[in-house]
Amino acid sequence: MLTECDVGIVGGGVAGCGTAIALRNRRPLSIALIHKAEARLFPVGETLQPQARELAEKLGILEELRRTPHLPSNGVCSAWGDSTLAYNDYLFKASGKGWLLDRAAFDLSLLDKARRGGVHIVESSYSRLDSGADGRWLLSTRNGAVIRCRFVVDATGRRSAVAAGLGVPRIRFDELHAVYALWEGRPEVFPHHTLVESVESGWCYAAALPAERFVTAYFTDKAQIKANRLTQPDRLLPLLSRAPHIGRLLSASSKLVGTRVVVADSSMLDFAGSEKGWLAVGDAASAYDPLSSLGIAKALGGSLAAAGAIDSWLGGESGEIDAYCRNIESGFDQYLAQRHHYYGLESRWKKDPFWKQRQDWIGIHPDWVLQRSGLRKKIPNRIVSSEVLEQILAAFGDEARRAHEAVRLVRGALQRRFSDYRLIQAMRYLVESGHLAVQASDGGVFGL
Repeated sequence: MLTECDVGIVGGGVAGCGTAIALRNRRPLSIALIHKAEARLFPVGETLQPQARELAEKLGILEELRRTPHLPSNGVCSAWGDSTLAYNDYLFKASGKGWLLDRAAFDLSLLDKARRGGVHIVESSYSRLDSGADGRWLLSTRNGAVIRCRFVVDATGRRSAVAAGLGVPRIRFDELHAVYALWEGRPEVFPHHTLVESVESGWCYAAALPAERFVTAYFTDKAQIKANRLTQPDRLLPLLSRAPHIGRLLSASSKLVGTRVVVADSSMLDFAGSEKGWLAVGDAASAYDPLSSLGIAKALGGSLAAAGAIDSWLGGESGEIDAYCRNIESGFDQYLAQRHHYYGLESRWKKDPFWKQRQDWIGIHPDWVLQRSGLRKKIPNRIVSSEVLEQILAAFGDEARRAHEAVRLVRGALQRRFSDYRLIQAMRYLVESGHLAVQASDGGVFGL
């Protein structure tokens, strides 16, 4: 079955549905959205801050928020840097309360609004993307449906499935994962606050859910979860119980329903879109650490921005797509600086690998003398794409150069422009990975 339309969207979550709704709010474009309903063991529990109310109003989904059975959120309480709880209460702010989302119900309400607004929903899994002879895209699904469209939106989350099929690399900045646990029983403490608590080797999170349930999460690096078998309840529960405040939630009346592991890394596409007629939105474009509490709000804001850029492109103006991509990159750079700051506020476990990786100084001393080490180990996509990392190494040639000179040299050699922050981070990564060596004063080299 062939469907002809202006825009094909892959992914029926907040970002995908939000983009479809925002486009239809602008003008009556024909839109097809590929959505595969996935049976989740349980929702992960997400908070929508009250500041997102303005985004919901612009998108026209405030009524969906009011109708869906979410819980009110009074704010966040956190024990970060020491064991004392600090409260950030929404009640004392002009924007009022936030929401502890029933994520599954929220997603369904957005999908229903998109459908009622004229979006054609294709209930299937995305299979592949091809370029048609007429310059249009051909989106294929696993049930045999084909969508021919002028523009494609990747809203597939951190997998960025459409971009991956186009060969666009995804840049990862860490290996953060979360082990979520769903509990039956009403939490007797913190019933209307999100709880965040730092612990050795990671941090914990807890939030109430509708129907007298609550969820806990333990965030750490992927290797720690595997090495310590933290998906097993008998290994996870003692760890959660050692967190003083999270432990108070786990009363004798609480019943563990199940656990699941979720990828929670900081990552972004090397390109969020191009003049060729596609872009990525939400976590597919860039994904933030859940510590930022910006996931849903970022998806809503990104939907509005993406719709504006797509509308302009369909009208013959490609410049808005370029601006959209630049905004994603600059926003991600700002987020990385904030992430480094907030992780740096915890000083109790400076030698722990989890905290050390996120707190270490990430600069390069201007007087360091850098040179290629000769290491031939393959470079992964980290900070920038592996291709750009290779270009940085190639710019050095066989010469040893002072760091401040090397930064200028590399910036001039690269075909793309990166912020100084990203460029210096990338060079620091090459030092830490052993591909760049720091020369000692006697002419020898040493690693860091």
